[in-house]
Amino acid sequence: MTIPSNSSAPSRPALICRTNLKGQIKHCSDGFAREHGYARDELLEASVTLLRHELMPAAVFASLWSTLGQGTPWMGIVCNRHRDGSQRWHNVYIKPVYGSEGVQGYGAIYLPLSSEQQHRAQVFFARWQR
Repeated sequence: MTIPSNSSAPSRPALICRTNLKGQIKHCSDGFAREHGYARDELLEASVTLLRHELMPAAVFASLWSTLGQGTPWMGIVCNRHRDGSQRWHNVYIKPVYGSEGVQGYGAIYLPLSSEQQHRAQVFFARWQR
């Protein structure tokens, strides 16, 4: 899957990640793993919190998990952490994944931010952390 080119974000393949209900990574695309400095096999079974950057306000993740817990998709901007500690900014869409017994996990699509979007997000999150 390739994201169509537009003026606000670079054209790159979408980054895919799927977790179980506990947040353990059960599947991810090679691109997702590379974006974070890992091989795909290194991320499988790891907690998605491994990728959480310290710049992210806890309230964002509280909202995310509360929304998903209600069976509702969540969309927003997140700053993840690369293996080397650097920031990785994305628009992310996360939705519950249903199986025969109800919600069995969560599927996420990460899309790159433009430089302008990243700057605005950094300013917003910096204000939120004060």
